[in-house]
Order: sequence, then structure tokens, then C-alpha cells
Amino acid sequence: LRGAKTPAATTFVRSPEAALLMVQGDGKPLSGLIHGQTLLNPVRVTLINGVLSIHQGEAFLPDLSVSILLGWRPEDIQERRTLLITPAESGGPPVHVSWKPEGRSYPETRIFNEGYRLELALAPLGDQQFTGALQLVLPDTLRSYLVGDFTVQTNHLRYRNGKVDLFFDHPDTLGYVAREYLHTQFPAGAVASLDDIGDDEAIDGIVNLAGENLFTRRWSESRKRTLMASRLDTTRELVALCRRLDTTPSVMVSGSAVGFYGDAGDAELTEHSSARRKDFGYRLCDAWDQTAREVTGQGVRLSIIRTGVVLGRDGGMLKGLWPVYRLGLGARLGDGSQWLSWIHIEDMVSILARALETPGVEGVFNATAPQPVTQRHFHRALASAVHRPAPWVAPAPLLRLGLGELSGLLLGGQRVYPRRLEDQGFTFRFPSLEEALDDLANTAS
Repeated sequence: LRGAKTPAATTFVRSPEAALLMVQGDGKPLSGLIHGQTLLNPVRVTLINGVLSIHQGEAFLPDLSVSILLGWRPEDIQERRTLLITPAESGGPPVHVSWKPEGRSYPETRIFNEGYRLELALAPLGDQQFTGALQLVLPDTLRSYLVGDFTVQTNHLRYRNGKVDLFFDHPDTLGYVAREYLHTQFPAGAVASLDDIGDDEAIDGIVNLAGENLFTRRWSESRKRTLMASRLDTTRELVALCRRLDTTPSVMVSGSAVGFYGDAGDAELTEHSSARRKDFGYRLCDAWDQTAREVTGQGVRLSIIRTGVVLGRDGGMLKGLWPVYRLGLGARLGDGSQWLSWIHIEDMVSILARALETPGVEGVFNATAPQPVTQRHFHRALASAVHRPAPWVAPAPLLRLGLGELSGLLLGGQRVYPRRLEDQGFTFRFPSLEEALDDLANTAS
């Protein structure tokens, strides 16, 4: 991102004409200019991870966009909420403005932390949507303003003729299809317990990814027991469910992790590799795998998916790293020589769907991209993806002091390769880290 971070408010922004512009859009669809280019309807407006984003164009990179870093979570907006920022005020939300210069495929972006006029109102509309009204005037050197009303989506779904576009390639589309299917199967809603599922229920397949987050707190002995139980108890209940159903599901896809291999240094690991170090990560994954294998006794095809670090737009590890790196504060972890096996979320979803739908796909699969990287490489690539420097280092002793045993996940690693997927002809959409981060950085809200 380029441009002045603290531009001076200019004559037009402070003028009566700008104030008058703020009321002219009342009741009208959102319209205006971005860098002198007319904003054309329809536009897409989303509120995801606290960022209100306005995009024109359905291309991979929007033609025009404005993102306001509000910090408002959709679930916290239970009634009409408003925001007023005048040009003289500081401390307003950062505003990112992007446009594609003529003849170029990639956008330019300017960031404004002050010197703009903003009036915003959002109110719940139902079905994870909000109705909104916006009046935004930026310093006139940028020739940009937005005025009018709009509807806000809180996901990445696309709509055609008022209906969800089921052909739009995004994990949110898959999630929508899954929720709609579950709604038809369970009209009363999600079951509170597997015991609520009747013996005569028809279930074709099971995907088991249940488990407490490993990174939320230090690993006390009590916390380790919780992490273990959250995976093993659910898996045991699913095995018991398969045992009692009148018609046995044909397949179970069960989660695991590359932590199974332990901190393995520079060793190249495939599905045939044994654990190099039997630390807690290994014990957790091994117990999870062994519990899942019990389902094969019921004639259920089992795929165990050993997942690397999943890189997604709005969740997982990157959710916390995006704002840190965009502020130029991202840090290398220790000396950065530890290996990181990662996977783009779209490839991850494809692997799960393949395991669920394809007869004969069973056994252990490493769900990692074919090009693992060191943590040093990851740090530099992420900083480059958001156009920020990468000079900082988090010393290993400090991480060990602050995180205890949990620090082993950050300072150790695994160099894992998806040999079985490759041997069976699976094609990764994002085989390299740079491709993955470019996709995610340019489409993250």
C-alpha cells in the first residue's frame, strides 16, 4: 500500500458543499467517485472481520474499492449504530481507497487516517444482512466521495436475481450449501447431541474436524486434557453413532494434523514417515487417529487428513496476522529456520470434498501444499504480500518464556509433502506460498 498516511484536510472536505453532499444521497442507491472514476451499480458491500468494504466489479481484483476499518463485529450490532467523523477529528477508522489505473491489472491504494468526512449508519436487516447509509468525502486531491444507501452482506456469498450463486467458487458457497442441506435434513436446527439422531436417520458420510483451538492459551496439564478430550470424545461418539445406525454411513473423513510427525527438523516427511519426536503434538494426533480407526470395524471407509497450517481470508492463523503485518509489525519467530507446512483453504476444502465423495480414497493423506517453506520465508512473503518491511524478530527465549510448551509449535515444525495426493493425481490450485498469499491478500476484507 502506498500514499500519505496523514493527509491534510483540503478545502473541499471542509466546505459547506461537502456538508450538503452528505444529505443528497438520502434514500438513493450508493453512488459517487473513486479517484475520479464513477462508481457504477450494482456494488457489493460486506462487513467481515470488522472491515466495511465496498467493491465494484466481480473480477479477481475489484476495479474500484473502499474499505473502512471499523472494528465492528456483525454479531455485536443488535440495533442501529452510527458513526460521525469530521475532517478536524483524529482517531477515526483508517480508510483504504483502491482503483486500477488505466492499462494496469493491479490496483493502487491510498490510506487515510484523518482529514476526511464520514457519516455512517448500519442497522440489522435479518438473515446476516444489514441496511446501511454512507456519506464519505475524502481529500479532494483524490477526487473521491460516496453517498447513498446499500445492503451489507456478512459473508463472501454472491447473489444472482436475489438468490445465492451456487457456482461462485468460495468456501462460503460450500458452507451455504452444507447449511441448506442440513436444514432440509434437520428442520428443527442443529442437533445438540449425537444422541438426538435417530437410529433410522440416513447419513451418507461424516466429516469430523472437531477439536479445541491449540493456540488460545498456555498448555497446562489441565489444558492438555481438554485438548485431548475435545478430539477423542467427539470421535468416539461418532464411531458409536455409526455402530447404532440402521444404515451405516459409507465414509468418515477425520481430521488430524502434521503435528503427528513431531518437531522433525529438516527431515522430508511423507505419509509413510514415522514420528521423529514423540511430543504432545504427536501424542494428541496419534490418539485421535487411533480412535478414528475404530470406525473401520463397522465397514466405514476412513480417510485421515493430516492438515498443515490452513491459510484463509477470514480465519485461522492469518486472521490475527493480517493487521499486525499491515502495520509493519510482523516478526520472524526465532531464527526462522523451522519448517512450516501450509495449505490454502480452497485446496483444503477440495481435499475434504474429494475424500468424502470419491470411493477408494482412504487411509492417511497429508493436506499440505507441495512446497513447504521455512518460517523465515513465510515471514518475508507475508510482509511482501502487504507491501510492508520485515525487520522484526521475536526471540526464541522470549517466546518460550511467554508461551511455555506451546512455543514448540512456533519454534519447531515439519517439512511435509503430500505424496499420496500427488500420486493419485490431485492438482493444487495454490502450490506456492506466494500464489496463495497474493490471492488472500488481494481478496481479504
